[in-house]
Amino acid sequence: MVGESERPSVLQAFGFTERQARFLVLVLEHAGVCLPRQYRAFSGIAHGRHTHRFFEKLIRGGYATTDLAAPAHAGRVYHLQYKPWYRLLGEPDHRHRRPMSVGRAVERLMVLELHTRYRRLLGKAQLKPQVITAVGRELLGFVWAIGVWVERHPSAPLPLAAQAADGSRP
Repeated sequence: MVGESERPSVLQAFGFTERQARFLVLVLEHAGVCLPRQYRAFSGIAHGRHTHRFFEKLIRGGYATTDLAAPAHAGRVYHLQYKPWYRLLGEPDHRHRRPMSVGRAVERLMVLELHTRYRRLLGKAQLKPQVITAVGRELLGFVWAIGVWVERHPSAPLPLAAQAADGSRP
C-alpha cells in the first residue's frame, strides 16, 4: 500500500502526467467511473486531442472499460478496473472495481461531480460554510431534477439517477 501523497507519483510510473495521475487517484477513491467532461473540468482544458489521447490510453492499456450500457446522450462512461491500481490503494477488491449497473454508475458519477466541486471551491480559498452550501445546492439540484421528472412522468419507471438514489437497481 502506498501513502496518500505518493499515489499520483506511482501512477505516473505507468506513463501518465502528474495531472492525469491526480485525476485517476480521485476517480479510483471516489467513484471508479468517470466521464471525459469531468477530466476536462478537473484539468481546466478544452475538448480536444489531450482528452481523447488520455482516454484512449486508458482503454488501450487495459486500465479502463466502456462496457456500461449508458444512454447515448450521457457520453462514454469509463470504468477504471485495473486491479494493480486498487492494490496501491490497499483495496485490491474495492467495490468500485466490480461490474456495476448503469444506475450505480450514474450515482457514482454524481458523487465524483460533487467531490470535484467541493475541492475546486476549497481551492479558491472559499470559506468552508460557503463551500458546503454551494455543494448542498448542487445536490439539491440533482434531487429536484429527479422530482420534476417523476412528477411529469407518474406512470413511467424512475430515471437511472433516481433508481440509484432510492436503492433499487435496474
